Amino acid sequence: MCQIKKIKNKHLSKNDLGEVIKIVNLKKNLEKIKEIYLTSVNKNKIKGWNIHIKNTIKLFLIYGKVKMYFGRNNHKIKTETISYKEKKIIVIKPKIKFAFKGINKCNIFLSMSTGVYDKNEIIKIKFNR
Repeated sequence: MCQIKKIKNKHLSKNDLGEVIKIVNLKKNLEKIKEIYLTSVNKNKIKGWNIHIKNTIKLFLIYGKVKMYFGRNNHKIKTETISYKEKKIIVIKPKIKFAFKGINKCNIFLSMSTGVYDKNEIIKIKFNR
């Protein structure tokens, strides 16, 4: 369904100047990433509530804090709050509905998809909390 997991061996470098974080190793990644893009969501706004028919989506919050909503049709909606400080990657398999609500003023995801954008590959649904 939707996996939320800590990134292992996340720090390539961390010191008083800042940090370098490895998000994904493309050699070890079983699913080929076809697109990488940034997605933002404003404070108190809910964005998404999509179902990808074929694509797996991997999200890494690079700034801010969000509340994630996800689940299958006719199942209870699950939620989890995620912040940048936690260094988690969210893996959303095909046929899972998902959305996110901005908690901070600025919230930005690095989004990785196993397919290129195709509006016919996405089912938009109405968000019900």
